[in-house]
Amino acid sequence: MKVKNVIKGYMSREDISRLVIINPDNDDIAIFSGDINKYLKPIEIMIDYKKEVYNMEVVKSAVNCGTQLFIIVE
Repeated sequence: MKVKNVIKGYMSREDISRLVIINPDNDDIAIFSGDINKYLKPIEIMIDYKKEVYNMEVVKSAVNCGTQLFIIVE
């Protein structure tokens, strides 16, 4: 499943305010961490990066503390 589908699914039934996307194979590990609205409506220089991340395959996802969505990608 793609990141975009996971986000849409959780947002339809949860009040998500923060998003953390993790790639364990990446040196930085967290490829996004912050307010979900900043991810959904990025500044101009981040639009292409968002599109790239949006289409990554999800390995696992979970909501923590009721409002934080964690996504692990391949």
